[in-house]
Amino acid sequence: MTEAARQVDWPGAIARSLAIVILAAALIRLGLLLGDPFGERFLANDLNGYLAGARRFLASGSPYLPEQLAGAWALQPDSFIHPPVALYLFVPFLALPAVLWWLVPIGLTVVALFRMRPAPWTWPLMAAAILWPRTAGILIAGNTDLWVAAAIGVTLAWSLPASVLLVLKPSYLPLALLGVRWRSWWIAATIVGVLSLPFAGLWFDFLTVLRGSPVEPWYSLLNLPYVAIPLIAWLGRDHRPVTGLRHLHILKA
Repeated sequence: MTEAARQVDWPGAIARSLAIVILAAALIRLGLLLGDPFGERFLANDLNGYLAGARRFLASGSPYLPEQLAGAWALQPDSFIHPPVALYLFVPFLALPAVLWWLVPIGLTVVALFRMRPAPWTWPLMAAAILWPRTAGILIAGNTDLWVAAAIGVTLAWSLPASVLLVLKPSYLPLALLGVRWRSWWIAATIVGVLSLPFAGLWFDFLTVLRGSPVEPWYSLLNLPYVAIPLIAWLGRDHRPVTGLRHLHILKA
C-alpha cells in the first residue's frame, strides 16, 4: 500500500459519499413533491397563514380569527397559533419579497454549518434530517421551523443569543435556553420582553387560542430532525480555535 493510500481518510470519505447520496435523494424527492398536486396545494401554505394573521392584526388589532377566541376551534389555512410577538417577524413580509422567507433562514443555517466545520460522521445524519418526510413539508409550506433552525445555528456558530427568538414558537421553548448562561442571552431576553409589552392584551387572547386549540403541544416534535441539524453540526464541530466559538463550551453544562 502506498503512502498516499494509507493517508486516505476512508471513514470520512465513506461518510461524505453517503451524505451526498442521501442529500441527492432528498432533493429529488423535494422536486417531485413540488411538481405534483401536493406541492401545488401546499406551496407557501404556512407563510400565507402567517401573512393572513399579520393583515388581520393591522386591520383589526388582532391576528386571531374570531372563532379562535370563542372556545374550541378547528384548524384552518389562515388560523394563527403563534404568540403575538411573532408579528415582528411576519408583518415585514407583507412588503418584503416572499422568496426571502426561505432564502434568509436557509442561508443563515448553511453559513452556520460551514462555520462550525462539522466532522464527516455528522454529514449523513444532517442529510438524513433533510430526507426526513416532514422536512419537505417545512420547506414547501414555509413553516417557521426554517427560522427556528436558523436561530439555533446562529446561536451555536457565533455565540449570539438568537435562541431567545424561539419564543415565537413555544413548542420549541426548551431550545430557547441555549446560551442561557451568557450575559448577552439575558440582555436579548429582556429586549424581547420589552418588545412584547405592546401586545399585552393579545397575550391573553393567545392563551385563549391555546386552550381551544386542536393542535397538540408536542406537534412540532415530528419536525425536530430539521431543527436539530445545527445541533448535530455543533456536536461534531471542529474544536480548533475559531473566533466566535470560544464560549460554546458552556452549552455542554
